[in-house]
Amino acid sequence: MCVNIEATKFEKVLQQGSFRDIFSLNEDELKEMRLVDGRGDNFYLNQRTVIEQALGVYNPEKPTIYGTYASENGIDEKQGGADTYGNIFLKLKPNVDAVFCEGDSMSGGNDIAHEKLFKAGLSSSTDWAEAAKARQIAPEHAALIKGMNNADKKIEWQLGRGINAFGYLEAHIKGLNIEDIESINIPKSVMDSYRHNVDKGDPRIIINRLQQDPKWKDKINIIE
Repeated sequence: MCVNIEATKFEKVLQQGSFRDIFSLNEDELKEMRLVDGRGDNFYLNQRTVIEQALGVYNPEKPTIYGTYASENGIDEKQGGADTYGNIFLKLKPNVDAVFCEGDSMSGGNDIAHEKLFKAGLSSSTDWAEAAKARQIAPEHAALIKGMNNADKKIEWQLGRGINAFGYLEAHIKGLNIEDIESINIPKSVMDSYRHNVDKGDPRIIINRLQQDPKWKDKINIIE
């Protein structure tokens, strides 16, 4: 499993010595989330609460961190399982506890999920819990489903249709802490030619600093 993360967010993790989820944000941080969301106060929080309760991971006492079930498929090992969420990807130790969902649990899901919901007279846009449960994957089936998704990605790519944006397996990781990080990875292309983003930060600064830190230097990987 891995977690893709932006530089600014990873900086906060290192400063705090722990991961935080959305339910542990203070009022100022929540206001920022509401402005980004643009759909009214607490909409996103409410949706996340319902979905995490449905998947059995909601726990205000322990943060649930979102990552992916990654594999060696020519993509994940180079940029993580969901690089749109950050250029840095943290490979986690195998003993972390997680539940899985096919694709983004906040989205409508794939055709199979839609069919399940349609037959039950439900809508993915309003029946959040049922939509998430329709795509939940048992841990013992995660490797099989990931392999099937890899095959679909390869076929789509060969047909010139690009890669399915929801081909990843979302991992809801329970109680993640920094001691669960096995390695810190970043593509060499990012280190060579990253354009600084004020909001997302500059990952090169963090990586260069950690390479000098005895605690982290042996866990840094620059991926060719």
